[in-house]
Amino acid sequence: MSDVTKKPSDLRKNHNSELIRRMRGGESLTAIDSKASWYPPRPIIQKDYKEMSRLYNRDVEPLQEQQDEQRAAGPEAPSSVLRFPKG
Repeated sequence: MSDVTKKPSDLRKNHNSELIRRMRGGESLTAIDSKASWYPPRPIIQKDYKEMSRLYNRDVEPLQEQQDEQRAAGPEAPSSVLRFPKG
């Protein structure tokens, strides 16, 4: 009897029996090699603050400097992600 004419339950039983046999034999059950789907880590992209300043026609400061200034100003200072100095 071919796989086309077998019942789905029989196919599932055969598949499960095959998996159990492979597990007992110590074979790997993976369908593909794990290295075949591995992607290298993405590079860290640094912002070009000079280019951002040129693009927005303003001085743009790195976020860490802004956070340090806000901490020094006290808790009542408004927080923002990117600040453009007035001028």
